[in-house]
Amino acid sequence: MRASYYCYLLSDALSRFVPISAAYVAAAWISRLVYCLARRERKTVTSNLAVVCGGAVDDDGIRKMARQVYHNFGRYCVDVLYCRHGPSGLNVRFVNLEILDGALAKGKGAIVLSAHLGNWEFGAAALASRYPLSVIVNEHMDPRVNRFFVERR
Repeated sequence: MRASYYCYLLSDALSRFVPISAAYVAAAWISRLVYCLARRERKTVTSNLAVVCGGAVDDDGIRKMARQVYHNFGRYCVDVLYCRHGPSGLNVRFVNLEILDGALAKGKGAIVLSAHLGNWEFGAAALASRYPLSVIVNEHMDPRVNRFFVERR
């Protein structure tokens, strides 16, 4: 648990000097390494994917999807680290905001639900740039890692 905090700190420091394209390449390699080394977490991911797929995907397909989950999380981490370099890093397009505007016009606020797909941090950051926003999130097991992500939000 302690190692992940220091990896995030190192990655954050490197993001100040390393071009984002190089960071994506590094994240791809690191995600492969983590996939191989994090046996317990990998088992949890593959078990969850197997439940979601309901037997429609064979074991090889589940393993391939699990590797993609790790790859996507690596990209997500790069996105979060580089997002702080300015709003130009956000490439989010909203559709049908008039629905939210209509709900807010009633003066009682609104509850927005989102799927846990893509880079949810980008979506929340982009939405917060237009509307006051409160978000419910799970905390990380390591309070320092939790603080790291909260500060970037």
